[in-house]
Amino acid sequence: MATYRDRAVVLRKLDYGEADRIFTLLTRDHGKVGAIAKGVRKPASKLGPSLELYGHIDVLLARGRGELDVVAQVERVPGYRIEGSMERIAHAALIA
Repeated sequence: MATYRDRAVVLRKLDYGEADRIFTLLTRDHGKVGAIAKGVRKPASKLGPSLELYGHIDVLLARGRGELDVVAQVERVPGYRIEGSMERIAHAALIA
């Protein structure tokens, strides 16, 4: 599987199955990308805390067979602090 790394903002998340979650990411180099994170809803997941709504992340994605890429690694990037301001959350929701 081919992989690529990019900076992204999490625009949307949707629970899928028992432990997975589907994300819509706005990436710097690849535009709007759909991705699935396997097992992210399990309590022991290492990916879960970094993949919060409107979070600014550095993500490693593997090309999927269909429309969704697979999240292989994610790291939160310090910066925007969207979650601290209701006005910023409203602007992010408008963009999403």
